[in-house]
Amino acid sequence: MTRPLISIIVPCYNHAQYLEERFDSIFSQACDDYELIVLDDASQDGSQDLLGQILTGKPHIFLPNMANSGSPFKQWERGLRVASGKYIWIAESDDSCASDFLSSLLAPLERDGLSLAFSRVQTIDATSSYLETPYWPEPLNREFFRTSQIASCRFFLQHFMGARNCFPNASAVVFRADGFKTEILELINSVNSLKFAGDWIFWAKLLAVYGDEYMLCSAEPLCLHRMHADTTRAALDKAGEKARICEFSTAINTINLIRPAFSLGRIFRLLSSDSWDWSYAIFSQRYQPSPLEKLSGSPLHGLHRFGYIFYGLRCLNARLKMRLSHRRSVGSI
Repeated sequence: MTRPLISIIVPCYNHAQYLEERFDSIFSQACDDYELIVLDDASQDGSQDLLGQILTGKPHIFLPNMANSGSPFKQWERGLRVASGKYIWIAESDDSCASDFLSSLLAPLERDGLSLAFSRVQTIDATSSYLETPYWPEPLNREFFRTSQIASCRFFLQHFMGARNCFPNASAVVFRADGFKTEILELINSVNSLKFAGDWIFWAKLLAVYGDEYMLCSAEPLCLHRMHADTTRAALDKAGEKARICEFSTAINTINLIRPAFSLGRIFRLLSSDSWDWSYAIFSQRYQPSPLEKLSGSPLHGLHRFGYIFYGLRCLNARLKMRLSHRRSVGSI
């Protein structure tokens, strides 16, 4: 049997209303050298019956669960274990994409011997209407993310991944399994207990595994990422928001510790930078810490917690400067 160029893994769970669009976007790809692996994690909305209709007559592997696994990463792992393609695309079941998504990313992967490629993401809502939302990685370096770039995986890890997850969603990424499958399965297994930041830690550790291999950051918005009420980004109760901020904090600490060229100077730059301000905003606005937690930074962890102290000092300094400027302007009237 000829080995496929790419394995398309589609993990499904209660996304019946989006499945036709998702699979239409897959079947419309110019690339036909693929195997299709579809999983359903014990959906309760009729997804399995609909999948049966959509996939009729289409070559595929179907892996349903009798009971929910409790983790999207267990589904990733299950799909990867049976995947035989040179490359992997985890096409989330509530997302969509342009018809040239695969051809645009596979061509440079094959031509230039790259190990990973991802595209810019366009956000859509539950009705597939475009949303005007900022591109998540862009604040780190607008010039870099607004043009297509080829960079080493080590460079991307060192300069971007410690501050935020620069792969906004898995559906935007195609990555090489050939020669790395054992390591990839180990990485997924290491994050399958996480809900909010497992993908962030996985991508960072995968870049560390690839090391001096190269990757493509495409500025073309080829991936359509859907925002709806059931995404992990939706607001939760206090316990849920605490779990979210704890995972973000763990990810920031873990990834900054695995990045190369660690030094006291870099630690200080990390602590005093504004690259984690978004997570402190979530800590303050979503989790709504008690006065003691605000003062101590609890339940933040490691470098992230120390960075929170610097964040407070920066905010205090900004307020003092604003007051001083106001007094000077009033005095000059």
